[in-house]
Amino acid sequence: MEDDVEELASSGGPPKKPYLKRLLSGPPGNEDLLDELFRATPTSTSNQRSQKGKRALSSTTSTLTSPVKKSKSPMVRIVKDIATTFKESVAANTKQIQQRADEKAAFSVQRCQQLAFECGVEKTVDSVYAMSKMFATQYQREFFCGQLTPELRLGYFKKWCMDNNL
Repeated sequence: MEDDVEELASSGGPPKKPYLKRLLSGPPGNEDLLDELFRATPTSTSNQRSQKGKRALSSTTSTLTSPVKKSKSPMVRIVKDIATTFKESVAANTKQIQQRADEKAAFSVQRCQQLAFECGVEKTVDSVYAMSKMFATQYQREFFCGQLTPELRLGYFKKWCMDNNL
């Protein structure tokens, strides 16, 4: 160790290792404790690497079949319960919102069909098919149900059908 200190002192200090500057003034005061602490540490890790790859026959190879680790804190359980409850309520709310949007769209299409038949659109397969294409978008449904007279609706429907080759 004294050779290392002399070498460090002669070379002007440790390059890129500032933690070794402490050794320039001599060995640390707790050298005995450090020796005792690190005495059992192996100097070669080759044995450790070879043992690391070996598994006991009873060990599980996958985390899917591993037993669930019990939480040590009741606070962890409470937070997990809150998170689960929150996820469930968000899923339920999302489902309700989607159902309402679907119902609103269906009602909107029915209202547009009713207005189309009232303004004089023929009840034929071609007209119904054209309505299904025209009322597919929210914009077209809102426009058709807007402040139009029955004559304007009929003219708009016929013009839209001609523009779209229907």
